[in-house]
Amino acid sequence: MREAHFSSLGFCSSSSCEVIRLLLGLAVLAFLTGCAVPELRALSEEDRGIADAARQEALETMPSGQGISWRSVGGYITGDVTPIRTYRNDFTLEWCREYEEVFVLTQGVVRQRKAACRADSGHWVPANI
Repeated sequence: MREAHFSSLGFCSSSSCEVIRLLLGLAVLAFLTGCAVPELRALSEEDRGIADAARQEALETMPSGQGISWRSVGGYITGDVTPIRTYRNDFTLEWCREYEEVFVLTQGVVRQRKAACRADSGHWVPANI
């Protein structure tokens, strides 16, 4: 079977095809990760609040490389939030932080790398990276 390439179909140049392949791979990975971790979607509102409070505190107060741990109400899920780097968004001029969020579930460990930017309200909101 002949392999079709985006560039041979006229969709993109060779270098932009690499970016497209990377983005498609990340989208598939994100989809599969979300489907493979039903316990994360099953967190109670209270547990989501605990995780969000830990995320907000870590992003606001912790230096890069030092994290905050949390535990769900039932104790069956624990998590860590560790800021990785701080930067200024050149477009919005907001302060942003990349961070790693780790969930320890009965099914195993899930690591997610994310970013958030500090809104005028002082709340950290998800960023598009």
